[in-house]
Amino acid sequence: VLSLGDPCGIGPELAVKAWHELKASRELAFCVIGDAGVLRAAGAEVAVVGDVAEAGDVFGLTLPVLDRPLGAPAVAGHPDAVHAPHITGWIRTGVELCRGGQARGLVTAPIAKSVLYGAGFGFPGHTEYLAELCRDGDGPAPHPVMMLTAKDLRVVLATIHVPLAEVPSRLSLAGLVETARITHQALKCDFGIARPSGLNATFGGVP
Repeated sequence: VLSLGDPCGIGPELAVKAWHELKASRELAFCVIGDAGVLRAAGAEVAVVGDVAEAGDVFGLTLPVLDRPLGAPAVAGHPDAVHAPHITGWIRTGVELCRGGQARGLVTAPIAKSVLYGAGFGFPGHTEYLAELCRDGDGPAPHPVMMLTAKDLRVVLATIHVPLAEVPSRLSLAGLVETARITHQALKCDFGIARPSGLNATFGGVP
């Protein structure tokens, strides 16, 4: 599934382009969680579906959408805090579908974090919010790990969404070990690398 992201941003365009690129491959079918009207305005032939399982049947001809309409019009290029509950709700729905076994994975289109902050969003970014949504009961949220990839290069960050001045205080041996453990498991299970190895520590940043 693909959450639409900020409806005033590039998310709708990305969703439509991804559908055009993949629509000939039924095995790569995906479903968008978002506002069907926004996607129609972005140029997609849309099919509103009631269940993710229906996506494969219509994907070749139309973009399947779990329609979760906005409460106010979206103006391209003008992010608005009025849409914040819908943006976070679309992400939450995607996580619920994945955790419930109805979807195999979640792709999140870009969000405008400043807009979400203005509406009281209490997380630094997508990553931490996704971790919170994966919390079981009253237990701690899972340790979130962000991986950047480009062809055969994969970079995992030890700290995310913090000012450079705070990085030293955020680093710990336990945290680094946990990040390495999660990365090792993901490389094996999600990337099919039987024996991942190697550690490269790079320190740097932008003021």
